[in-house]
Amino acid sequence: MQQDILNLVQSKLSQALRGVDEKTASEIRNTWAAINPSPACPAVGDVMKNINRICHLGLSERGEKGRDAVVSTLSEFRKFLTKKFTGQIMEVVIRQFPEDQYLALAKNTKGVYERRQAPPNKFSDRVFDIELAAISVGCANLSRRAVENIRTAVDELR
Repeated sequence: MQQDILNLVQSKLSQALRGVDEKTASEIRNTWAAINPSPACPAVGDVMKNINRICHLGLSERGEKGRDAVVSTLSEFRKFLTKKFTGQIMEVVIRQFPEDQYLALAKNTKGVYERRQAPPNKFSDRVFDIELAAISVGCANLSRRAVENIRTAVDELR
């Protein structure tokens, strides 16, 4: 029975997060649409700050949707929630919240500038690296926060 519950949590969590991930990736691609060879091309700092904002919103929404999916699934199975079993549930949850979520997309921004032949003065490696570091830290923090919020909700159900 516990394995069935774990599989159900995994499935519902994946479904809940998939929509958020698709929406976030789409918004990042929309941000890239402004990158072009014209002088009006945005500077990499502005693009990366926008991507950071998009990632932040996506990760926050992932945390909320993830918590809701786990709580709604487990609320029917409260009597099975032992301390050991909730540990197994949290292992499933942790796998769904990697600390580098969306980081690969953000890294691709450099390639977008190159492929779209943006003016050289619009891209700075130093600015890109600084903004990418901010995105990386934000992703890790928000993923950890989401896991802790879910852990608290599961413990509360137990």
